[in-house]
Amino acid sequence: MEFIPELLTKDPIRAMDIGAHGGLVEHWLPFLSWMRIDAFEPNKEDCERQKEASPPHVSWHPIGLARESGEHTLYVLNRSTGSSLYPVNVPVLSRYTSTSYYGLVKEMKIQCLSLSDFLEQNQKLPPNVLKLDTQGSELDILYGLEDSHWNAVLSVETEVEFLELYKDQPLFQDVHAFMLTKGFELFDLRTYRGYRLKWDEELFYLKKYLNTKGGTPLHSAQLVAGDALYLRTPEDSRVYESLSVFGKYVMSLVIYHYFDVALFAVEMAEKKGLLNATQREALFADILSFAPKPPLYLRTDLAGKISTRIRHRLGITESDYPTFWTSRRWPDQ
Repeated sequence: MEFIPELLTKDPIRAMDIGAHGGLVEHWLPFLSWMRIDAFEPNKEDCERQKEASPPHVSWHPIGLARESGEHTLYVLNRSTGSSLYPVNVPVLSRYTSTSYYGLVKEMKIQCLSLSDFLEQNQKLPPNVLKLDTQGSELDILYGLEDSHWNAVLSVETEVEFLELYKDQPLFQDVHAFMLTKGFELFDLRTYRGYRLKWDEELFYLKKYLNTKGGTPLHSAQLVAGDALYLRTPEDSRVYESLSVFGKYVMSLVIYHYFDVALFAVEMAEKKGLLNATQREALFADILSFAPKPPLYLRTDLAGKISTRIRHRLGITESDYPTFWTSRRWPDQ
């Protein structure tokens, strides 16, 4: 690894983890040395705990973010990770989880900032990478980033809901439509599915009638929520504005394991004159250094072909299509 680290040491990826209760998002951790992260958690106690144990290059902010700056009501639930600026929609959420999760502890007023107001007040440049997990208010927060700041954004990982778990919250289709207007494409969707309750008992029907104590791939569950991943494509001219921007774009693809897209983007950058042949080869080497090594039976060389023949003769087949973001099998639980 030489070329990308050199670029990112001079101009690191600016990232925001919005709704960082319990710590930073795990798949960012291997890349922290090349990132400068602002983490937001309005729970001051948790924010202080995370700050004390925080790795380098992470700034913690015990504030809320919203569409507009000002005072907002935070609905604090029994499970603090479910707390939201939107009140719980009990008739819907109670289908899938118990009051031990969604029971209301208190309502409290908190001061919130819009994203652009936060940037202005702290004299920060706009983010390149965003992650949002704020229980229904993600779209409001995205609206709080002014149009002039969006060109810097390369990837957005955001929680989405398919059902109205919180009253009057935006749903997946609203988030998706907004992200399309900003020039992003949906690259993946990691899903959360829920089983029906009865008498506030989770997994009631699985336990009582199906002799099953937990969700399994044998029993489908209804699609409830998920995490949507939006990225700029290699066809977007904004990713080729400079070597620095391009290095961040390639690393954002690497973080989410889109190695083929990263390699294609490098070829595009060379065609556009942003890279020379030597730089192209250096970037190829960097990308490949991050890529996981395939198991023997998936390799395309002679050893891989022999392994495949042996597996076929032994009747060994691969029924799953493994990916980084989510497994691909039906039902996908």
